[in-house]
Parts: sequence; C-alpha cells; structure tokens
Amino acid sequence: MEKNKEALPVIALDGANIACAFMGHDVPGDAVGIVKAYRHFADLGHEVVAFVKQFRMNEKNPKQMLRNLDDLYKGIPKKSMAVVPARSDDDSFFIDYCIKNSAVLITQDGLKDHENRLQGKEKDAFMKWRATHRCEYMFAMDQFMPNPNFKMPDPPAKKGSAKKDKSAKSSPTGKSKKRSEDDFKQVLAKNMGSQFQVHSLGTDLVGWCNSEWKTSFSSSKEIRKHVGLPSSPSMTKILERLFKDEVSFSGKGQNVRCTYTPVNPVEDNHKAWLLQQMDDWIRLSGLGNKFSQRTGGRKPKLVLKEMGASGKNMEEMLKSLYGKGNLEFRGQNELKEVRRIKRKAKISKAGKSSKKMAESEAMMHVLQIIGLPENWKTPTLLTRLTSLFKGKSQFSGQMNYAKIGQEFLEATGCKLTAVFREQQDLVNRINSSGMGLKASFDGNSLVINSR
Repeated sequence: MEKNKEALPVIALDGANIACAFMGHDVPGDAVGIVKAYRHFADLGHEVVAFVKQFRMNEKNPKQMLRNLDDLYKGIPKKSMAVVPARSDDDSFFIDYCIKNSAVLITQDGLKDHENRLQGKEKDAFMKWRATHRCEYMFAMDQFMPNPNFKMPDPPAKKGSAKKDKSAKSSPTGKSKKRSEDDFKQVLAKNMGSQFQVHSLGTDLVGWCNSEWKTSFSSSKEIRKHVGLPSSPSMTKILERLFKDEVSFSGKGQNVRCTYTPVNPVEDNHKAWLLQQMDDWIRLSGLGNKFSQRTGGRKPKLVLKEMGASGKNMEEMLKSLYGKGNLEFRGQNELKEVRRIKRKAKISKAGKSSKKMAESEAMMHVLQIIGLPENWKTPTLLTRLTSLFKGKSQFSGQMNYAKIGQEFLEATGCKLTAVFREQQDLVNRINSSGMGLKASFDGNSLVINSR
C-alpha cells in the first residue's frame, strides 16, 4: 500500500468502528485501537484525521466513554481529531469529508444505510467513491492491519500546485528544545514494562514522548530523526543500541517480545527501603519521586507491580504490598500523605525495664517492624508452588539490625538483646516458628523472606 510520499491520500478513521473492533466489537470500545490505526498511517506519511463521537469522550458519563481515553489525547494531535457533535450522525460527517477531499475511509462498516438514503447524483458520487476509497482492516495480536489487497488511490491534483516549500512545514516540536538520544532513552526507561511486544512500542513511544516533552510528533520515525537516531534499523536494533545487556528478545517477526531488566543502581531491598521512608508522614507524590530516582527513573507503579503490588494508584498498591492495617493515610489528592503504623506493646505497671518478654512475642514485634503484614498466614503447599512458578516471593523484608533494636525499644520498652542475646538466636527462632519464613543476616541487616 506504500506510495510516493508526495502522492499520498488523506486517511479518515471511523473512530467508533475501530474502537469497538479493538475490543472484540464491544461497546463503547477502546481508544487504543484508534491510536494504533492513526500511528500506522501516520508512520507511512499520510495525513490522518480521526472522527470520534463527542459523547464517547464525555468523562461525566463513564459507561458511554471510550476506555483508555487518555491514550487518545496523548497519541493523536488535536489538529488530527474531528469531534462529531452529540446526537449527530458521524457516518454522514466522515463520508461527506471523504468525498469532498478524496480521502480513504478506514472502517469495517459497509455503509449500506448511507447508500439507501442517497439518490441521483449524490448516490452516484458516493458509490464511485466507496468502490475505491473504503479500506477494511483487522486487529491481530493487538496489531492494526489494513486490508493488504487494498490499492491506495492517488490524491486529487491540487489547484495551482507547484512544488511546495518544504521549509514552510512547521516543526512538530514547536518552541521546545532539541532532544538527544539520552532524552529518548530516559523516556523509554520510564515507561517500558518488564516484558512487551516490540511491534507495539512504535505506537506507544509517540504518546510517551509527546507527553514528556510537550511536543506533537506524529510518528516514531519523526522522533528518531529528531533525537539523531537512524530511521532504517528495526526497533529491536534501536533497543539493543540504547540498553545493551539490559534487554533480551524472543520470538520472530511481529511476535518478537522484549524482556527489559534494568541494572538497578541500588541493590538494597525496595520493600524495606520504602518502609523506612514511611517512618514519618511523607507525601505520596514525594515518595513516588524518590522511588523513581532510586530505580533509575522508572515509573513507581511499574516497579511496585513487579514487586507483586496491585491496584490502580500508589495508595492501593502500597496497601496491597504491606497490608491495610500497617499503613495510615491522610489528606486528599496531591496532598495525600502516608506513614507506617508503629504499634506499642502494653507495658506492665512494674515498669518498662522490669518486664521480661517471651521470645515468641518479641519475634512478632520484630516481624511487624520489618513489615510483615498483620494478616500474614503460613503459606500452604499450593501457595508455595504458585510463588515458585511465578518466580517471586510472597514476602521479602530487610532492615538494619541496630534500627530494629531501636524501634523495638521504642515500641515495647524492652531491649531486644534482653530477649535474644545473640543475633543468631533471633534467626533460629524465626526459622523454627512454623510461619513459613526464612531469616538470615546480610552484613548488618536482617533479611526475611517467605519460603
């Protein structure tokens, strides 16, 4: 379907049709499908306009709203969006636009209703246009695929067309500064997951870069040229060039998958580090920024997900990671703060220093300090096998032993050494507790993992 880029017709997208097709024809559909179709033709050099119904973009009616609407705003420039007024027939709008501009319509709709409504010369013009300017498509493994047998028509000759001055074309970056290869790498590192299909990256990175840099690039090739990367090598080669040993690949053709394993500049346990940051009230936004710096600029939600957390936002993910009863929150929106709950044991009237605490009770205090969820249950055989299969532990905690002793004294009024004279005594007690935990020391830190 590729033609000389100086002779490419305009592409019009039937947004409602494409969004529903991407969701298996479920209404209201997914905006990601529209973005993928837009990127496909924009990367080939076409001018593309996406027709979308206004009420599908109305956030006040979430049941009727397109899924992943943010992706639509990030992935398609405002100038390329045609918003059809509420209660209007979007078919009539994009068909009229296509006939007047000799544009190619991307849709699975046969447009029979429109054919039956027209008469005379209008119907003749419509039938002639539809025969050569309607292109069907499909999605395969989330990849947009136009009909390979469709022959792209020539655009109409423009009146008084001499050669256009290419220098008059506005830069997609506007007044923004020139970006480098390192800037491009940083955007990818922040947004890439641990595993993804390489063919979808070309679509996603346009939205990522435009969002990060406040630009309006329409294709990955534009971005590569802007940052000084060659446009001919595959995205696999670009990833290898930028990330070297941090990426590996499997599969062939359109099914190539990338595994991204960033070199972590900090080797300490993330879970214990986060818990230490929450010793006192800290804003979630500030915690997220510090965590991003610690993980080399990666998005906090992606890292938390890899650690086994679940949820839509950072608050929900922290609760799932540490247990609802171990954290408390206050404030709203961007002012929301979090801290971990420190529980104090009941002290006898005889005085704080006079109480000799049982080893089992002291062990439980230590486990709470290091972050074991309050509702922790000994893993069953099935749970252990599932964890082994997924390659991750149900619980992992680490903390400096001196800090544990300090917090233990503050919470109980009893010195930890009064119960466990040697560090190994505490390790032995945890390992023999029957709670499915394994304790050991790494330098000056106590490390506890589920078995």
